[in-house]
Amino acid sequence: MLSSQYKSPSLTLAYTVTSIMVDIQEGLINMVKDWDTALFKSNIMAHSALAQVFNLPVIISSSASVGPNGIVPKELVAMHPNDTIIDRSGEVNAGDSKDFRNAVQASGKTQIIVAGIMTDICKFCFFSRILQTKKHDR
Repeated sequence: MLSSQYKSPSLTLAYTVTSIMVDIQEGLINMVKDWDTALFKSNIMAHSALAQVFNLPVIISSSASVGPNGIVPKELVAMHPNDTIIDRSGEVNAGDSKDFRNAVQASGKTQIIVAGIMTDICKFCFFSRILQTKKHDR
């Protein structure tokens, strides 16, 4: 049994955690070949729903949404109408975007849950490495 000193998980998480979704875009989702596309998108939406359940702030970042990468799924945007969405202007590494870095910094959170699509150029890994060097938990 938990002691009365512990807060509910949703309250504790809301104070320390933010969820970041990097390059979850329609065109990139359709390029995923190691998962069933519908299952992959369903998993993304479930991840997004967990952020809602725990009342976590969410930062969504997309790269070059005009073009083959496509837009952030409308249902994902609808789930987070008051959260931050950063449309990067082509930076491969989300961490290279000043607006994105500022949004992460402004969250004031020390624990980051990162979701993203990893492509051959591995922009997802670049950003995770930046978080590690900045002393964030991921």
